[in-house]
Amino acid sequence: FSTPLVLFACRRSFLAVFLPSKRDNPHILLWTGISLTILVVTSIIAYFLPSIDVVFGFSGSVVGTTFVYCIPGLFFIR
Repeated sequence: FSTPLVLFACRRSFLAVFLPSKRDNPHILLWTGISLTILVVTSIIAYFLPSIDVVFGFSGSVVGTTFVYCIPGLFFIR
């Protein structure tokens, strides 16, 4: 049930980064095209991955580095 919520955030982020002028009022075809592209790309990646360990390892290395090095520094500065 979380797929629509995740797609909403991904679409908004994509529009904010690549098409900032259309972020607030995108055309329905653009909105649908971005949604379908995200779904197709993630489905292809999920199909070709040998196991979920690759995803967990990648996300753990990216998020782990952020938690260990970046967030404590940001708390100190704040």
